[in-house]
Amino acid sequence: MDPTEVQSIDQGVFAFPKPTFRHGLGYVFSISAMLVAFGLFSSSLVIPDVPRVEEANVLPYLHDDMAVYDYGPLQDGYDSEEYANQAAFVVVPLELVEGTLAYDDCEWVEDDEGGGHWDYDFSMAGAQPLTMMDAEGTVIQAAFSLQGSLSPEGEMDDPGCGSEWYRTIKGYGMDADNFLFNAFVLVEENPPRYQLLSVKEIGNLNNPTNDPQEVTQREDRGRWALLSTGVAGLIFMYSTSPPLMDNLRKIRKANRSAVKDTTSAPGVLGFGGRLFPHFGPNFQPLPYENHPARSVNDDWLFGAPVPSSFNDPYAGDQDGKLIREHPNVIGTPKAALLTPYSLGAIVFAGSFIWLSA
Repeated sequence: MDPTEVQSIDQGVFAFPKPTFRHGLGYVFSISAMLVAFGLFSSSLVIPDVPRVEEANVLPYLHDDMAVYDYGPLQDGYDSEEYANQAAFVVVPLELVEGTLAYDDCEWVEDDEGGGHWDYDFSMAGAQPLTMMDAEGTVIQAAFSLQGSLSPEGEMDDPGCGSEWYRTIKGYGMDADNFLFNAFVLVEENPPRYQLLSVKEIGNLNNPTNDPQEVTQREDRGRWALLSTGVAGLIFMYSTSPPLMDNLRKIRKANRSAVKDTTSAPGVLGFGGRLFPHFGPNFQPLPYENHPARSVNDDWLFGAPVPSSFNDPYAGDQDGKLIREHPNVIGTPKAALLTPYSLGAIVFAGSFIWLSA
């Protein structure tokens, strides 16, 4: 390579750097993360899309006539045999008469410094048939999804945690002091069926003060898919290098080799800058072996233009011609419009912007 040769780089629309072992390793991890994202997204499609609690009909008690409910077509994810073609979504206060709904406890947890704190723990029981009753005394059989299409969701009102205790959230029969809940329920007409979606403990059936929590299991699975996609884009972005940077590194490597060729030109490029010879009479370069070259830290990346005449190195060029080092002559490095690095950045940024929306 002639270090004084004028060069330029124009990579066009797309450029792909030569893969290295580091690139290949990153591509493997990136593809793995994308496969995980695809699996999460695919599994989210079979999870029922539950409407928001605020979109449900709020009732003080259950209707005696099943035909009175406001039935409508279901959204995505209700394709299994568990669900009918139409259903109504209601929020209604119910008393747990029979069956186990959840477990909670309060325990003392010690830390590494010898102290500790009281810790409250709550967990839902597995889906099972439950006997529940509304404020008018209507008794129904309800359950969370018995086929596992939706996981049970619930929350207890703050029970206080200042001493050790354990309890099972279950029904104790008719006329007992049972737990009361404001329930988010899916109602089907034919055959009649009540599926619990989420519950929140309340203190009075006639004055429910707490709304049941939102059921966002489908959305949550989609968010995990977006997170995995963003991580895949980040890995892909950092496992490759911009092609322009790759080209510039090749030029620098060639320059480091060219510096060893002391006969190539009056000045040669070194790793730490250009090495210039000393000049004798009439600007004749003196031999390197007798006169050590002088170093300049910041110099031309693509090779420095030499004077058109060493007898008069500062003379103007004829007819207003641009000097060889002018940007219009040398050219400006033009990076490719699309590169693996930019594609990874687009996937990463797009996924996390969507995730935060």
